[in-house]
Amino acid sequence: MWKLSTPVNEEKFLKKIAWLSIIVSALFSLEIFDHSWNELKDAHPIFFIFSIVVYLVLIITMLNLLSHILISTWDIRDVWLGRFQDEYFNAVNLKAAYYALGVLGVFLLSVIWLDSLLPEAISSMSIQSFSKLSMGLGFLTYGSSIIWELKQSDEIDCE
Repeated sequence: MWKLSTPVNEEKFLKKIAWLSIIVSALFSLEIFDHSWNELKDAHPIFFIFSIVVYLVLIITMLNLLSHILISTWDIRDVWLGRFQDEYFNAVNLKAAYYALGVLGVFLLSVIWLDSLLPEAISSMSIQSFSKLSMGLGFLTYGSSIIWELKQSDEIDCE
């Protein structure tokens, strides 16, 4: 049995989704540099240990957020489909998705444009690294725009 969703629960849930998105973005960004782990381990062992600790903290935080999201008090399918009961949170979620799509579009267009100017920079990147970079950029834009919009609304409410 699910409890009814309230604007307070929806705001908490949206913040958790935003932070989860930013953490996933960081994990994708760290994955781009996976080929240099062996070099890093040999050259700078302390920095390598620090990187592993950061990676583990990000994974633990992501799992913690996922567990809170999955045991939330309302139907998870409504959020994935963008069906918040509060119109403002619907608008924030939709605006964040539009921002993420727009930034990815500009990024892909700039990569296409840079391919003719700097072919060695683009061709040196594997398709897997490029995909991770694109996904990381999309998740970062989505999460940060949600946090920005919610922060703006909090500042307006305080005035």
